[in-house]
Amino acid sequence: LGIFTLLLSALFTTPFIILFFFNDKKIKDYTLNRIFISLKVFFTIVIPLLIIAAIIEGLLITVL
Repeated sequence: LGIFTLLLSALFTTPFIILFFFNDKKIKDYTLNRIFISLKVFFTIVIPLLIIAAIIEGLLITVL
């Protein structure tokens, strides 16, 4: 099942990767900028919230 999932995901992502590398510079820069902004938001907002949730859940499990 793992190999099948890997092959299926490679089959679906390959066209997007090829299109990304053969696009013009303006679209590639825009896409990379959007990916960078998304990763910055993920690491500055989502990860700290997950850590806070894990701490709260751990405290609730130990107390109850």
